[in-house]
Amino acid sequence: MKLRANRKTRARVEMVPLIDTVFLLLVFFMYAMLTMTVHRGVKVELPEAGTPEPELPRHVTVSIDKQGALSVEGRPTTMERLVTEVEGALGKTEQRKVVIDGDRNSDLGTGVKVLEKLSHIEDVKVSFSVREEK
Repeated sequence: MKLRANRKTRARVEMVPLIDTVFLLLVFFMYAMLTMTVHRGVKVELPEAGTPEPELPRHVTVSIDKQGALSVEGRPTTMERLVTEVEGALGKTEQRKVVIDGDRNSDLGTGVKVLEKLSHIEDVKVSFSVREEK
């Protein structure tokens, strides 16, 4: 095989790697710009209207204080009236969810009785409200 030493070849600039590099730089700078953007809102006081539509609650809250007293949505109730009070409050919610807010010093038996009473209501999801450990 004979090679010609006097033949001059021109250097070529490949376009595909160049396009890839430019695209990666574009993506990098767009991402950098979006992460450096500070989103700030303007604090405004909204005007009052005569009759606003009531906001529907997302769940019903059953509270148990440390003495074992029950309340549904802040209204005191008894264990006997618990199911009727919760069913009445569930009619006003979008979802059939009940959250039990129990004081950490309340009796466990009261919480179990409330859970047992609420299990008789159809299509209801019951959960306990807790605080994250530090």
